[in-house]
Amino acid sequence: MGGKNIGPYGELEDRQVMAAYAGGDENAFRELFQRYAPRLFGYLNGMCRDRESARDMVQETFLRVHRSRDRYDPERPFRPWLFRIATNVHNDRHKSWIEVLARRTRSLFDPDLKEGNEPAAPERARPDRRAERTVMTERLTRELAALPRAYRQVLLLRDGQELTCRETAEALGRPVGTVLSLVWRGRRLLRESLERKGGRDSWV
Repeated sequence: MGGKNIGPYGELEDRQVMAAYAGGDENAFRELFQRYAPRLFGYLNGMCRDRESARDMVQETFLRVHRSRDRYDPERPFRPWLFRIATNVHNDRHKSWIEVLARRTRSLFDPDLKEGNEPAAPERARPDRRAERTVMTERLTRELAALPRAYRQVLLLRDGQELTCRETAEALGRPVGTVLSLVWRGRRLLRESLERKGGRDSWV
């Protein structure tokens, strides 16, 4: 949920760190990057299914954060503001983009993965359980990629990045009621698709 990291900014909320950066503290920008770059990558990679493009869009998102620092309102939550910028970056880059569906990639939703897609603690899980979870993760990734864009987008933010429905609505510039409807329908479509193909996951 953003984060409180160990260090000089450990006790500061995201919006306070952003306010510090807007006030000229260059180290605050690095703190925000460390807190959010992996999460932005997970969201953007989930949308475009292209790791290099996702990395580029993370960089572009933080460039826009830098350019918008003087306009940031510290009274408003930071997280939906940041993901709104990331959403705009994606939309700007992919207005005429045709997605390649069902690409077999390892999902950042997997709790055993951390930045760089390396296993966090493989010794803690039996090989058979890890293999089963990998198969389910790949299936979930394919089915999520096959959803209509609006559903995929809200699920990546609401469930993948754990934004609240209100934060998701702010990030996408949509009414909360619309987001609630999209989340409910998207989860139902994903669950039905998984069940038709012989599997389901507790995430949905």
